[in-house]
Parts: sequence; structure tokens; C-alpha cells
Amino acid sequence: MPLPAVEPTDVAAYAPAAPVVTPEKIAEAADWIELWIEKAAVAIPDPASRQGRELKRAICAYSLCLQARVKASTGRVGTAAAATKALTVGPIKVEKVAVDVEAQAAGAVTSGQEWFYQTWRHLVAAGVPRPPLSVGASA
Repeated sequence: MPLPAVEPTDVAAYAPAAPVVTPEKIAEAADWIELWIEKAAVAIPDPASRQGRELKRAICAYSLCLQARVKASTGRVGTAAAATKALTVGPIKVEKVAVDVEAQAAGAVTSGQEWFYQTWRHLVAAGVPRPPLSVGASA
């Protein structure tokens, strides 16, 4: 059985306040989730079941994770020059940072990590076990 179909409108319905996700990010998310399903050797649940809906939510969450990571890695490029504004107080003129690019990038990384946690919450609810972790190893 194939993974449930997910469209950008499904991601928007899952997280209305989140940024728009491209079909390419959704396909990348589905590939990553399919890899974990294969590693766990579990069957893909029926899309109409609770587990199937959780799997669809996992694809939505991971595509948002990927989108946030892209924003974090590319958000710093080319914005530093335009990120200041001049404040004038009497005879003193001060250049002030209008947009803290590093803080925005850090926020996007945090957002990506939150979506990653949500992805695993949905995957576990769909019947995909979390891989065992040990000190010094990563999944």
C-alpha cells in the first residue's frame, strides 16, 4: 500500500499559520518517512484508519520541518546589508539593527526541531517505532 497522498493544501490545513510548503518538500518528507517505515518493517496503514491519518500528519509535519531548515540555512544570505535602520535623536544618528538575521535563523532552527518532534509523535501514533538511541550514535 502506498503512502497517503499529501498536497500543499493538506499541509496548510494541518498547520494554517505555518509557511507554504512546496510539493518537492512534501515528496522529500514522504521519502524520508517511507525509509523509516521500511527500516521498521511495518505495513503502511490504511489511509482511512487512525494510523493512516497519523501517517499523513507525519508527512505534513516533516515537510514543515524541512521548510524551516531551508529558511534557517538560507535566511542569513543577502539580508545583512538591508537589516539596519537609522535612528536620529537630536544631533545623534545611530544605526540600529532592524532585523536580527541570526536570531531569525535560530528561530527557524527551533521551529524545524519542533516540527521534527511532531513528526515522530505522529509516526509513533501511526505504528512506526522510534529507533533505539545510544550514547554517541545518531539516527
